[in-house]
Amino acid sequence: MARKMHQIEGQRSAFVRWVAKMLRLSLGTDDWRPGLVGEQMVGESLARLTSRGWKVLHAIQWPSGADIDHLVIGPSGVFTVNAKHHAGARVWVADHMIRVNNRSTDHLRIAIA
Repeated sequence: MARKMHQIEGQRSAFVRWVAKMLRLSLGTDDWRPGLVGEQMVGESLARLTSRGWKVLHAIQWPSGADIDHLVIGPSGVFTVNAKHHAGARVWVADHMIRVNNRSTDHLRIAIA
């Protein structure tokens, strides 16, 4: 399974580099790459809901420049899903707070905004 995921990640990375080249975009550092791969993996998992009457939209841009990673619309409501990459971290989630490695984050505040 890990080998297959590594292979898929390599294919996605090559595709992203190709798109950037075609659009003449500079990718700069690769710090964004794990987050992008994670968002794609979450998107693929959410896509399974479409066979059950759900609609899933990805990367919805707001005029402010912010975006919603995934918007899920279905029989029980409308949900936003925000994917974050914290490899090997200890994550604690409460009603009004998310902590990563015992440090408060802005993830929830930003998601609500």
